[in-house]
Formats: sequence, C-alpha cells, structure tokens
Amino acid sequence: MNWRRLARHRVEVLMPGRDLQRCALDPSPEERAALAQWCDRAERLPPVERAALRLHLEGYSIDEIARRLETSRATAWKRLHAGQERLKRTEGRHATAMGGQRRDGRA
Repeated sequence: MNWRRLARHRVEVLMPGRDLQRCALDPSPEERAALAQWCDRAERLPPVERAALRLHLEGYSIDEIARRLETSRATAWKRLHAGQERLKRTEGRHATAMGGQRRDGRA
C-alpha cells in the first residue's frame, strides 16, 4: 500500500520504487492522484475510523487522537488500526477487480 502522511506544511507520499518525496504545499500531479485515490477509499470507512486515520495522517499522536475522539488511548488505537486494515483490504479488492495481482502473488 502507498502510505501517505499529511503534515501541516508539507505533503509526503511514499510510492513504490521511489524515495519519500517532500513538497511544500504544492504536491506533484502524481502525489495529488495518490492522495485523491486514498481519500476516495477512505470515504467508505466508518466515520470514527475515518476520523482516526485523518488525524493520524495530519501528524497527531495517539494521545491527541484519543482526546479529539473523546475516547481512551486503547480505543483510539483500535479505531486507527481497524481503519488501516480496512484500507488494505479495500486496496487488495480493488487491485484484483482491476486485473492486478493479489499480495500473495496469485492472479
């Protein structure tokens, strides 16, 4: 999966076969496309998991995420982890539906 981290003053995108790119507020077209794809998949997540992921990508710590979600650290971590796992599953489904290969190499 392409992991993205949105920070207040830069956008970082880790893409396969490339190093981490850092851009000041004006991401490249590739980065915009990757972020748009991530946002599209994130829209399908439950609201709490989506909020936890968004806060994590904005650079908030697990304590700050828990405070913002008005829950315990353990519950915030569970929501974040569940959101990440659900994104991985939807990415795998999308890749196979579009004719790509699964993670284990099978078609």
